[in-house]
Amino acid sequence: MNFPHIELDNVIIKVIGIGNTAGYVVNNMQTSSVKDVDFFSIDATQPINQKIDGTHLLFQVADTSDPESMENCLSIAKRARDQNILTVAIITTGFSTDKLTELGKYTDSLIIISEKTRSQENALILDIVRGISDLITQQGLIGFDLADAKSVLGDAGRSIVGVGTAAGVNRAQEATEKALHCFNSIDLRFTNGLLVNISGTDMEIVEIDKILSSIHNLVSKNSIIKVGTTLDRKLVDTIKVIIIATGLNDDYRYLMEATAVNNNFKKRSINE
Repeated sequence: MNFPHIELDNVIIKVIGIGNTAGYVVNNMQTSSVKDVDFFSIDATQPINQKIDGTHLLFQVADTSDPESMENCLSIAKRARDQNILTVAIITTGFSTDKLTELGKYTDSLIIISEKTRSQENALILDIVRGISDLITQQGLIGFDLADAKSVLGDAGRSIVGVGTAAGVNRAQEATEKALHCFNSIDLRFTNGLLVNISGTDMEIVEIDKILSSIHNLVSKNSIIKVGTTLDRKLVDTIKVIIIATGLNDDYRYLMEATAVNNNFKKRSINE
C-alpha cells in the first residue's frame, strides 16, 4: 500500500470495537490514559458508514466466536484498504476460523489473542493500541512517526506481541527478557520486522541501549526494526517493553499456540 506523508499533529487514530465482546473491551479502554485516539464501538450488524473516513491508523477489535462481528470486521477492513488506511486487526478468539485467512488479505497487521481472561485480554489490547499510538502521538527520546509505524506494520501479515515489565537495578534487561520470552516458540530471525515501544518515567540512555542490543542480537540483519520511547507516569521506577513481531507463519493454529505460551509466561511474571 502507498501511504501519503502525514504531519504528526494531523494524524487521526481510531479504535473500533465490533460486537458486544469487543465493544466492552474498547469501552473499557476509553477510561485509560491513551491520548489523541478516538474510540467507538458498533454492534455486530451495524454498518460502519463514514466513521473511518479520513483515518490514518485504524485498530479493529473483534471476536471470531461471533460470525456477524467477523463479517462486519471484514467489511470495514475492505473499506479501509480502499482508502489506504493503515489497519491493525486485533482478534480475540479461542477457535480457528477461515475468516482469519480472508481478513488477513485486507488488514496490514493481524494480531490474534486467545485463551485469556477478560482482565488479561483488556490489558493486552490496551498495550497493543497504546504501544503503537503513543509512539506516534508523543515526542520521545527516539524520533518516531506514522511513517515508521507503516514501515513495520504496513502489509505485515500475521503478528505476535510480547510485553515485559520490571523494576529495580536490572529492570531494562528483565523487562526485555520477559517480552522476548513471549516469542520462545518463534525464531525472530524469520520475522519481517519488529516495532518496539520502551516506556517509563525516568529511562536512561544506557538502559535503552541494553534493550536494543538484546533485540538486535536475535533478529536477521534484513529485519526492519523501529524503536521509540514513550512517557507513562503510571510506571514509577518501572520500565515496560512492548515488542510487536510481524510477518510470521501463516498457520493460525501455530500462532494461537504461541499466544498461549505468551499468556502462561505473563501469568507467572505477574505473580513473581
